Amino acid sequence: MSTKFITKLNYWLLETLKLQLFLNLISFIILIHWGMPISLMSPIGNIFFAPFITIFLVLSSLVFFCEILTISNIWLTYCLEIFTKFWLKLLSFNYESWKITFAKPHFIISSLVIILAVLALKHKKIQSTFTRVICLIFIFIFLLIYTKLSTWGNSFEVLMHRNKQILIICNNNKVTLQDKGVLERASWYWIQYDLVSHLIKKFGHCNVDELILNSINKENKNQVKLLSKRCNIKNVIEKDTLYL
Repeated sequence: MSTKFITKLNYWLLETLKLQLFLNLISFIILIHWGMPISLMSPIGNIFFAPFITIFLVLSSLVFFCEILTISNIWLTYCLEIFTKFWLKLLSFNYESWKITFAKPHFIISSLVIILAVLALKHKKIQSTFTRVICLIFIFIFLLIYTKLSTWGNSFEVLMHRNKQILIICNNNKVTLQDKGVLERASWYWIQYDLVSHLIKKFGHCNVDELILNSINKENKNQVKLLSKRCNIKNVIEKDTLYL
């Protein structure tokens, strides 16, 4: 009996791990193409999420049906409240240090990874679930190494927003932003989901060595504070002082 239980448990764990690896791999590619950070706890969280949501649905359903049938559900309600508080407590542990960023890989690499992942999951010659899991792990490792080891050369880009420009200059791995009026008009949404995401997709991080402003005023001061919450800005320079 115990041997059969262990075999079933082992099979369930491998099937769950296989599915989670595939889903995490696909979501990982989507997120880095959007320039979004990845949480280190996502794989672990996704594995434990399904059992937790199952327990929650069972408890809430029992409470609901007890209410309909006028059966006392005090202990069920108490258990549901305790479980909900415990779940919310776990969700509150969301530290910025858990989040990492990656540069956007070439479209061909992303497509190749997706194709390999589907083949690892569906190819008839790979019959063992354990072998499929190992293949998915190696694909994941390859993508992580590729994105982290990818280097970028010197570059110059112009981002437009409301007819204003912000220059993104990379020289010898030093990133400089030169604002030409964008920050005076930019909303928090544009800073978070356009500017910051663009920097992450381009460089794999959001570290700015120099932020050059035409002038420091009330309009762009608040936006610089918002940007500094999402980026590590080493120096803020007023353009006029460059010539002093």
